[in-house]
Amino acid sequence: DRQAGHGTFVSGVLLQHAPGAVVRAQRVLSSLGFTDDYAVVAGLRSLRSAAAARGERIGVVVLTAGCHTADDECPPVLREELDRWSDAVVVAAAGNQARSRPFWPAALPSVVGVAAVGGDGALAGFSNFGPWVDAAAPGVGVTSCFVRLTGDGGRTFGYASWSGTSFAAPQVAAAVATALHEGRTREEALDLVRDRHPFER
Repeated sequence: DRQAGHGTFVSGVLLQHAPGAVVRAQRVLSSLGFTDDYAVVAGLRSLRSAAAARGERIGVVVLTAGCHTADDECPPVLREELDRWSDAVVVAAAGNQARSRPFWPAALPSVVGVAAVGGDGALAGFSNFGPWVDAAAPGVGVTSCFVRLTGDGGRTFGYASWSGTSFAAPQVAAAVATALHEGRTREEALDLVRDRHPFER
């Protein structure tokens, strides 16, 4: 499974910045890294149902997959599903195409779209950008845990260095989770994130 390492890496980044967070991973990518709006929506619905069955409240959702669309509009089924998450803060990667075109779901007004910056604080060359981006975090040469499948079907665990907005987004999500844990309201957590992780283009 070529994508097994991605979710593990993202979770590791999140836990580096919010060590006490409870992570509930929901797979929505195929083994080749493909997905569509219906698969993402099904994953979000499954996450909501499982949380309700456990009596849990989900404070933050981090999405590290997305897309451009032909008409630059968000797929309606995805927009409608994310409207149901108004009690949570939804954070999404801005994408790695170096474009200003809206990237969904990060470009939704209700979602915190996160770009990637390098060690110097400048926008990473691969990062998407635009007025729809809300925050930025380091996304170049990020180090986290990683899992790789071996030729005999086994797994090796270790660490890796990776670049992408997928690895900036969980840092912002961790800041939101920490703020909520400290007793801040959703709006206060959003203000804190925009202050600590400003996006400047």
